Amino acid sequence: MEAAWKAVLVEADRRCELHNKVKENLNIKANNQLKQWQKDNYHKVSQTFKRKVFRFSTVCKPNLAERLKSDQEEKFPKVN
Repeated sequence: MEAAWKAVLVEADRRCELHNKVKENLNIKANNQLKQWQKDNYHKVSQTFKRKVFRFSTVCKPNLAERLKSDQEEKFPKVN
């Protein structure tokens, strides 16, 4: 009876080790592929987004500056 229990436990340990090796290999492979995809795509997306934000801000800045100036003049009129 004791030998049977030992055999079951040894088999369980072997399966656990095998499972952990397969899991680690899959995680490493998936992580490497994900990191490579991020390198290939994320930089391009972020650069495009930054360019669009810059263009938008340069177009809007003069109008916003004028609005801010007029708002400040309304709130704080000049005293002579």
